[in-house]
Amino acid sequence: MSSEVSIKKMSVWFEKMTAREYRKGTVIPEFRAVRRVVTDCLRLLTGFDDASIAYDGGFVVSYTASDGTYMEDQPFETLSDGYRVVIGLVADIARRMAQLNPFLAEQAVARTPGVVLIDEVDLHLHPKWQGKILGVLHELFPLVQFIVTTHVTMVISSVQSRNLRVIEPVDGGDGKYVAVSPDDETYGVNAGAILREVMGPRISRRRFRTNWMNSASI
Repeated sequence: MSSEVSIKKMSVWFEKMTAREYRKGTVIPEFRAVRRVVTDCLRLLTGFDDASIAYDGGFVVSYTASDGTYMEDQPFETLSDGYRVVIGLVADIARRMAQLNPFLAEQAVARTPGVVLIDEVDLHLHPKWQGKILGVLHELFPLVQFIVTTHVTMVISSVQSRNLRVIEPVDGGDGKYVAVSPDDETYGVNAGAILREVMGPRISRRRFRTNWMNSASI
């Protein structure tokens, strides 16, 4: 499913749930769980505790920007690509959990297991967020296994090598590929070492191939 479709479904669901809360005059537990996980995401990524998310004729977010400016009720579509990608992803995963297991109420996110595949998890993210995103996702969704692709050193250095797989062609394999673990540890390693020891040799051998990728799971 494309990100645009996911965001549209998420917005429709937020509108419906907001209307239900207004009619009932009470908080819907699974809806609160989704809102909380999005605000927790922003808190973990930005370091500020004043983030919030709501539906007010449209999907709006309030948060403190990196320069210290408080951004109140910002329409979702006006946010930067990085904010839209992360908020859209986290809210969509949480929404699916709430819809799948509404009986878990406020524990819908924390107690729902699953497997999530994300292509180019670093796409549009600020470098500071690239190194945090996998840890944040793991903290927000403790029972979910994330399988992601990336070619960014900041993402690779945020996980241990035992959780990494490099997809490379088999010599003489007629288009066959194999997943191998890096020989060297990657967690906390600087970008230069990862480029040299993990990415460099493989990129050199496959410089004309466009489907090189690293796969990481936590």
